[in-house]
Amino acid sequence: MPGRQAGAKSKKKPQAVVAADKDAAAIELTTSGKKLYDEINGRWRLDPLCEKLLMAAAIHLSHAERCNAIVEKEGRHYLTRFDEPKPHPLLAEASKNLVSHTNALAKLMTALE
Repeated sequence: MPGRQAGAKSKKKPQAVVAADKDAAAIELTTSGKKLYDEINGRWRLDPLCEKLLMAAAIHLSHAERCNAIVEKEGRHYLTRFDEPKPHPLLAEASKNLVSHTNALAKLMTALE
């Protein structure tokens, strides 16, 4: 049977599941993310791949800014139940997003050359 793998116990034919268009929420960019996107998109004529790289860079910048805003509000450290200071978990998340932002921009600049 072409619809199932050999040795499958279920006799039902698998059905394709199509995701609805409204599954994912729209990603809101911060002002810096919008500014970055608008400046680069306005300066160069980008192909679809470069536009996706630029959007990824703007999204990662926005996520890093949101993480940093929460850290500034809650503090850079917290105390554990043993009164040990620990860094806020969103510091690592912000750092990862900044690295991803920088990598996306580097790939974009390589693609534009």
